[in-house]
Amino acid sequence: MFISHLYAQSINYEYRINWSEQVSGITTALNCITIDQQSPVALYACGKNGIVLKCSRSGNEWTNVGINGIPSNIELNTIGTITPNIVVTAGNIGNTTYVYRSDNGGQNWDLVFTQNEGRINVVALGHNYQSIMIGNPVGGRWSIWKSVNSGQSWDSAGLFLSQNENESGFPNSFAINYYGEKSCFGTNNNRIYYTTNSGTNWEQQYLPDENINSISSTGPNLICGGAELYSS
Repeated sequence: MFISHLYAQSINYEYRINWSEQVSGITTALNCITIDQQSPVALYACGKNGIVLKCSRSGNEWTNVGINGIPSNIELNTIGTITPNIVVTAGNIGNTTYVYRSDNGGQNWDLVFTQNEGRINVVALGHNYQSIMIGNPVGGRWSIWKSVNSGQSWDSAGLFLSQNENESGFPNSFAINYYGEKSCFGTNNNRIYYTTNSGTNWEQQYLPDENINSISSTGPNLICGGAELYSS
């Protein structure tokens, strides 16, 4: 699933949501969009050809900031941000996944993580500097990594979750609460994995739908689905 155009929404006085197409300045596919959680005043989107777009909250002017440090032959799958300046994005060149971080709003990017035969599906930056990355299994183990410095470095110690059969995940099929200790992600094996202690332990829930390729949090509840919709 990808986004080929950008749209911004506003709510009028009758509480109807209006959408208007935005000028992105690119023709490549976009895979993820996010907003910084502290202000919020900045939006980011990422996609093919190393594209990272940034705009103000109004969504009227988008600028490609994925230039200084991100190669043009990478397909970026996911992006996460916590402030207008700190942003992390992950993607693949062939069978190798790469993670890049900027602390100046995309002016420059540093390579902070690589993994052979991997694919990072989500990067979520937490409010207490703790962040989490989740990727497809490698060697029978789900790729789960934590950071305690807003994505500058990543560690998988104590975050073991074994792969069930040949399951894998989906880009951005993930939800996390405000403080980051509770999160869940979907798979292509009828399962949602859920943690309440920042990834140290995981529980699984079986659903009739094989592909759980979308998850959203609605306060205390979760809505997820693929061919069907489910609510917790």
